[in-house]
Amino acid sequence: MNTPKLTACLLGMLCVAAARSQSTRQLRRDTLPAPDTLQAELKEQLQEQIPVISLDDNELKSDGQNQVASLLGAGRDPFYNAASFNFSAAHFRIRGYDGDAFKVLLNGAPVENPDNGLPAYNLFSGLSGVLRNRSLITGLKANAYTAFAMGSTTAIDARASRMQPQTTVQMGIASSNYRYSMSAAYSSGLNSRGWAWAIAGSIRWANEGYVPGTFYHGGSYLLSVDKRLSPHHLFSLAVIGAPVTRARAGAAVAEMQQLAGSVYYNPYWGYQNGVKRSAAISETHRPYVVATHTFTVNAQTELTTAWWYTGGNSSSTGLDWYNAPDPRPDYYRYLPGYIKDEAQQNQLAAALLGNEAMRQINWAELYAVNRTDSTTIHHANGFDTATASGYRSHYILSRNTSHMRQTGFNSTLRTRINEQVELNGGLSYEQQTVRYYKTIADLLGGDFYVDLNQYAEQDFPGNADAIQNDLRHPNRIVHTGDKYGYDYAMQVSKAAGWLQVAATQRHVDWFMAAGFSSTSFGRTGYVTNGLFPYNSYGKSNRYSFSDYALRAGATYKINGRHYVYANGALYTQAPYYNNVFISPATRNTVQQQIAAAKIQSAEAGYILNAPRIRLRLNMYYTRSSNGMDVLSFYHDDYRSFVNYALRNISKLYYGSELGVEAKVLPNVTANAAAAIGKYLYAGRQHATITLDNSTKVLDEQTVYLQNYRIGGSPQQVLCAGITYRSPAYWFAGFTCNYMSDQWLEANPIRRTFAATEDLAYKNTQWHAVVDQQRLQAQYLLNCTAGYSWRLPWQWGFKKPVYLVWFAGINNLLNNKQMVSGGYEQLRFDYTDKNVNKFPPKLLYAYGTTFLLNVSLRF
Repeated sequence: MNTPKLTACLLGMLCVAAARSQSTRQLRRDTLPAPDTLQAELKEQLQEQIPVISLDDNELKSDGQNQVASLLGAGRDPFYNAASFNFSAAHFRIRGYDGDAFKVLLNGAPVENPDNGLPAYNLFSGLSGVLRNRSLITGLKANAYTAFAMGSTTAIDARASRMQPQTTVQMGIASSNYRYSMSAAYSSGLNSRGWAWAIAGSIRWANEGYVPGTFYHGGSYLLSVDKRLSPHHLFSLAVIGAPVTRARAGAAVAEMQQLAGSVYYNPYWGYQNGVKRSAAISETHRPYVVATHTFTVNAQTELTTAWWYTGGNSSSTGLDWYNAPDPRPDYYRYLPGYIKDEAQQNQLAAALLGNEAMRQINWAELYAVNRTDSTTIHHANGFDTATASGYRSHYILSRNTSHMRQTGFNSTLRTRINEQVELNGGLSYEQQTVRYYKTIADLLGGDFYVDLNQYAEQDFPGNADAIQNDLRHPNRIVHTGDKYGYDYAMQVSKAAGWLQVAATQRHVDWFMAAGFSSTSFGRTGYVTNGLFPYNSYGKSNRYSFSDYALRAGATYKINGRHYVYANGALYTQAPYYNNVFISPATRNTVQQQIAAAKIQSAEAGYILNAPRIRLRLNMYYTRSSNGMDVLSFYHDDYRSFVNYALRNISKLYYGSELGVEAKVLPNVTANAAAAIGKYLYAGRQHATITLDNSTKVLDEQTVYLQNYRIGGSPQQVLCAGITYRSPAYWFAGFTCNYMSDQWLEANPIRRTFAATEDLAYKNTQWHAVVDQQRLQAQYLLNCTAGYSWRLPWQWGFKKPVYLVWFAGINNLLNNKQMVSGGYEQLRFDYTDKNVNKFPPKLLYAYGTTFLLNVSLRF
């Protein structure tokens, strides 16, 4: 077989198909209807994904004469390597998928957040050295762990007996979120008595991070113990956690960034007695305990069962206030752009430009206000004769907390029926309760705070019951650490089962998989809200969903180097409770129409795995429908907080991915990766608007987001790099990255009739309201270097000891104009249709940062 010609032919065919799918149809963004007509809605087109392999020399030499090596033993993926490390600065999402499309397992137990399905990646911070044993299943190919993952599945094996016996001590310095780090790890390996254990820990800290007003204090730990009772039974116990306390950075409008002279302006802090103090502090600690039993029935069959428990708190602080001016320094009414008088505008701009304290939180003023209102509250805590006297706080620092408890089991079976057919399956059940509540973190100089709803006071003046956050404790006096405002829990349970059959034949591998899951959830309120006395306390109705997953695929093995494949999947997915309940903090009300999302996905691609080059090229196409979401914000047209319940959300993702890694010289490796895609809203959405302080439906609206881009991730990314590895055990590498076609997430209320009804169709102001902001294309240059030195035996070591240095510089050219995150504000000026009254808020990627680690391994 003429291998070079075949390779060129396959590459040409796939590239032409990818180019045609990108260009055959020019997509038109959805537009609001003209006064008398509706615009036609457009459809989109195709493309999707691929796996990877690693073969030894014997397999490569076979060249199709015997059984051709399968993709089931996939090795490192050149595209996923680039996506994980090189594109992270721009918050690139593989294929544009949301995080819940990617599954992570720890010793067989799923590691994910219950309210949104996102993997809890923070759990592994600082522990990469002992969590190297992992399997990556990309896209829709055969998966021995689950049938419900669309993006990828990462299975981390933290069992002590599977870790290499080793001791590692590491120290590092950096210039990003944290400044210093220290870690240590030890793994014993399996001893003659069948025991193995591993322990690891790390700390990372910075008194101030890259962004002013931020800090980072974090740690992580892992304890893993294994006991092998016999060749058939291995019991494992792992405890892992990552407590973190950090001060966050906030997105800001361009006007304040210009006045501050920095795109890293952070409105969340201010000076208190000459020291920077942040109002936005997050704390997280949710350790996992996983017990695993591996039952090796025989050489063909293995049953792995994991039981897990996780629990703990995640909290964040923020300013709260009652009958007082907004304390946020970047509140739109405090900015020069809000003032119409030019002289006053210039005067305020000059003052803000020359005084940093004016651009930040004025802690001294908040304390002063709280210490001037000496008052007496009558009928305190619901008692007719009770009073509370002292300084009443009008400003406080609140702490929003979610306390999670989750437990479950996951059992997976792998059995080889014969030399060609393998059967995989699994059963799982989990239940979780997340309690959400708010407490007072700091009274800011006052003596007490009264638990009242100030917005209800505005909407229902004179109604003493409506203003109570808890009718069972009216006029409740709260102090530091007390709960106030809201207190409720969400309970979720889920059962699932799946089965997969995979066959390996001479030139064709194929698989089929099916899964079924049942999900139910409900709310329990612990306070009786004065606005909803009959719909806030106690248990809500239970909402249940039955979902399925169907997957199938085939790989044609041309020979031991060339592979083509195609996979497809059909899913349904239950909505998350935060997208079903309209305002769970106050009541049990849910969206009018509740349905599971429907997902169709396909992928096809080509793989080359030769001694000097690895290549992966694929196309993907994914469409989802029946999505739901709930937004809550202050609506300027209704002059009140509203709940904006969205349904019929459809999304479309399609594109191509390419990953190449080639050894161009004996010690030089070149790599390149590209992702060219389009991530779009594929239909118009329906919005139901309700007042947050009542159940009144204000309006039903059509949201014209057809063919608007999904924001938050660049949709075209390219990278190229080169690495030199010296025979003297040092290396150096450079990578250049280019990211473009990134859009701010569109505010739905600006894409409605109400937002444009008084504007001339398609005039300049109309376009300013409805057009979506495209961010500027960006570039990054990164470099890395390292050296491994085996310390001399003459120094008295009884086993090999290595001193390893690693250094990395990100954003070598100090590009500070890369937007890493941001959003269009949900507020909108309905009177003047002025989009600059509430401009977008942006976050920027860091300039040049470095990392230097030194480790000792033995």
